[in-house]
Amino acid sequence: MSRIWKALLGASLILASVAVVGPPTAGASTSRYVCSGGNVPSGVYSSVLVRGTCFLPSGAVVVKRNLTVMSGALLDAATPVNPAATGADGLPGTLKVRGDVLVDPGGVLLFGCDGANGCPNGTTMGADSVGGNLTGIGALGVVVHSVRIDGNAVLFGGGGGAALVDGSGSGTCDGNPATNTPAPVPPLWASAPSLANGEGPGHPLPVFSDFEDNSIGGNLVVVGLQSCWFGALRNHVADNAVVAFNRMGDPDANEVMTNTIDASFLCFGNDHAVQFGDSGGSSNVVGRHAFGECGFDIRIPNGDGGPLTAVSVHAT
Repeated sequence: MSRIWKALLGASLILASVAVVGPPTAGASTSRYVCSGGNVPSGVYSSVLVRGTCFLPSGAVVVKRNLTVMSGALLDAATPVNPAATGADGLPGTLKVRGDVLVDPGGVLLFGCDGANGCPNGTTMGADSVGGNLTGIGALGVVVHSVRIDGNAVLFGGGGGAALVDGSGSGTCDGNPATNTPAPVPPLWASAPSLANGEGPGHPLPVFSDFEDNSIGGNLVVVGLQSCWFGALRNHVADNAVVAFNRMGDPDANEVMTNTIDASFLCFGNDHAVQFGDSGGSSNVVGRHAFGECGFDIRIPNGDGGPLTAVSVHAT
């Protein structure tokens, strides 16, 4: 069994490695757009480089090649102008990247919106897309909802850091209740309105990464993330999924449920182990093999004290 794990993990990591892209290539310089801050204007660009705190609250952006979020930069393409509106008026601007999306170390990407993250009356599925791979290498946070990704979706390392997961007083996600000290939140993370915890600006959620309600044409690989929370819910993954060696500060983290995975599913070395948590989700449906924490033989409580439920089931 261990050899099968290693073979499948190795294959997934090799496949995922092609997702690593460099800065946008030169060419058609008049249509290359560099965002140093503010709203990204509607338009068709050869490539987009985000090096400040940038937003896409409305309009339509098409990127012919690659989009890169640099270290210490943020792109919020998830917060609409008027989330209470219906239809397109309640959604953020549309973003179509025909090449790859790369989030550099310390960068933040918020991409896509639906009822689970601030767009109660609509979804960006069918509007937002990535023609290649979406990759975070040491990214602070990557939150993707209702986006079509034709290639791989990959997170290697990154997150809020070990200070959020080592359980040492104020370094935990909930802060230090003894001193009423909140968890540390980087200023970049706090700059996105959609990351507020419901108490308004200046009260951001702890750092997290998340894939929900996406269509992924390749592999979903999340390895070595250290943060407060990670979830992967209701995604359709056409190839393999690997969730391994991730450390989270929130005991409710690593909710990886209700996904459809056409090939194989591997989960191991996570702290906390993959779980239902309070997601209210259902078993993952897997086409081939399921191993480790996500194995077909693993049954865990669905919710707090809920019935024992299989983490993964065979596709019919």
